[in-house]
Amino acid sequence: MKKNIILTPGQQANINQLLKQSKFDRPKGRPLNSSNTLTRTIKKMIADIVENNLENIQSDLDQMKPAERTKVLVSLLDYVSPKLRSVETNDVTDTTFKPISIRLN
Repeated sequence: MKKNIILTPGQQANINQLLKQSKFDRPKGRPLNSSNTLTRTIKKMIADIVENNLENIQSDLDQMKPAERTKVLVSLLDYVSPKLRSVETNDVTDTTFKPISIRLN
């Protein structure tokens, strides 16, 4: 079931303007540690679309077969839970045991 997403003219204009910006307009690129405006704007728009269509999304999920619904829900987990990465350490420590003696008087 396909659904069209309708953007307001203002949202479409914002996306078009952001997409037209290129590295040539900013030869040195984005300042260090600054956020990507396009990414932030698109994330906000997607969040708004999802928020405004929660009932439709739920009814679509309810109409799916259990296997399809599970597949969709698992794929959505990527967007709400942090990704786990494997961590390797090259920590070389002295693993020999050195006893400590404590005198209690």
